[in-house]
Amino acid sequence: MSESTPLPAAQVFALLVLPQTPMLAIAAVLDPLREANALLGHEAYAWRLLATTGKGVPLADGSQPAFAGSTEDARGADTLLVLAGPWQRWMDARALLRPIRRVAPQIGCLGAVSGGVRVLAATGELDGIKVASDPEAAADLVAAHPAVSVTGAPWALTPARMTAATPLAGTGMMLQMLRARHGAELAAEVAARLGWPVSASAPTSAGAGDPRVAAAIAQMHATIATPQSAAAIAQSLGISSRRLEGLFRAELGTGPGAYALDLRLAAARGLIEAGTEPLAAIARATGFSSAGTLARAFRSRYDTSPSALRRQADSLAPAQG
Repeated sequence: MSESTPLPAAQVFALLVLPQTPMLAIAAVLDPLREANALLGHEAYAWRLLATTGKGVPLADGSQPAFAGSTEDARGADTLLVLAGPWQRWMDARALLRPIRRVAPQIGCLGAVSGGVRVLAATGELDGIKVASDPEAAADLVAAHPAVSVTGAPWALTPARMTAATPLAGTGMMLQMLRARHGAELAAEVAARLGWPVSASAPTSAGAGDPRVAAAIAQMHATIATPQSAAAIAQSLGISSRRLEGLFRAELGTGPGAYALDLRLAAARGLIEAGTEPLAAIARATGFSSAGTLARAFRSRYDTSPSALRRQADSLAPAQG
């Protein structure tokens, strides 16, 4: 881009964080935007964290980050994402839905992650839209909101709506968004920098390929803390382990076991860089038996240790603001 051509204004993401949202859900959305800015060489994306009240809300780990305002401060943003943890029925409270309904017409793209999907569905903004949902909550979602349909994929996107079934799937959703806006090469570079399977930035990972692959990936996202074996996933899909292996290699260039491990390590990396939880807790949250087991797998994948990555993230925090 020449010096005489002004850079486009940053796309602003407003993240509405509900009480007890896991830090992973926030990191899953923000980390791809940070990496995209770095690779593009300018601030293509900006963001603001909003709480359901002006006083802020505690996250699942007890921390309370700096919030830029409440739901009403989403006005002026290009995208509003509702972030929450696992399904919670209190999320249908009118006091929560009313401000979302007020600001929604002024925002070009609406989306949600994990339990936030039910919140957005309760506003009516997902009627007639195919959305991603935690498999355990999908039946309840459709029963409560019959105008909403659920895909078996871990994330779903249209130009005006984007949903992720689980906190971790938020990264896949953002990679797919970056692919649509900036092309496959940038999305793949962001995926690689985050330690994600590069194939996770391709449409096949969002359900455009074999539905059995999409269903298997959805299970991997939904069971990040209690990972299933490839054999168990294959059995749940009614196919053999060998058939599942062949489908993954044909569509994604890697086996289901390696793909699932990469997802777990990427989730651990996001939590480590967030710097809010001890390594033992992160290991449990991402399906590793101990901090030592996580550290060995982490070093093998990233050629560094979790503690070294956390020190690096802490040293960069002031510069990133």
